[in-house]
Amino acid sequence: MSSAGVVVVGNEILSGKVQDLNGPFLTRELRACGVRLGRVAVLPDEVAEIAFEVGRMTRQFDHVITTGGIGATHDDVTLQGVADAFGVPLEPHAELVQMFVERTGEPPAGAAERLTRLPAGAELIRTGRPAYPLVRVRNVFIFPGVPRFLQQKFELLRPLLQDEPFHLRRLFLSVDEGRVADLLERLDRRFSNVDVGSYPKFDPGVDHAVEVTLESRNPEAADQVLAELEAELQADWIVRKE
Repeated sequence: MSSAGVVVVGNEILSGKVQDLNGPFLTRELRACGVRLGRVAVLPDEVAEIAFEVGRMTRQFDHVITTGGIGATHDDVTLQGVADAFGVPLEPHAELVQMFVERTGEPPAGAAERLTRLPAGAELIRTGRPAYPLVRVRNVFIFPGVPRFLQQKFELLRPLLQDEPFHLRRLFLSVDEGRVADLLERLDRRFSNVDVGSYPKFDPGVDHAVEVTLESRNPEAADQVLAELEAELQADWIVRKE
């Protein structure tokens, strides 16, 4: 089972000026790939904090994804943070420099030069289009912060991440959690390969009081727990199942 950590970078996220869309997107898509997400960290534009968190995650998880902070302005410091995490310098990347020259007809200078500097040893995953490629430094994938661009580039990463999928079963109940808590706990103890979750609903107009989820890489195990759960519940407690 592969694992991942996500680092979302940006003062604008922490100040509330911009709503983070990348963290929720990556949470969903990593799960769909069968990757266990172990942590999401939202960090300011501070090199030391980025370096510390990226360094910690690279040791804990198979994959690390960063988003944001890779532009050409003074507050775009993610690349420096990743470089510091591995103890390597930022340096001009020959392939990026060549791409810039081909696109503009002149070598990068000033702010544009910042866009061609990567942590030493970085690899490029090309998009096949004249756009900034996805950057990989060992087990760290460095994504832009603009959600549309991140989502496009994630399709390049998806085949590299794909693992055995998770299988989800849902049971919607008309009774509150207290009526089923003991039963769910017993099933959770018995089936270590099935993640048993319970989520109460309080929104008006919702047709159920609790959503029970059963998730496993083994679909037969998820089905077995669902069958045992249904057998022990009163029939009129079950609103529906999915």
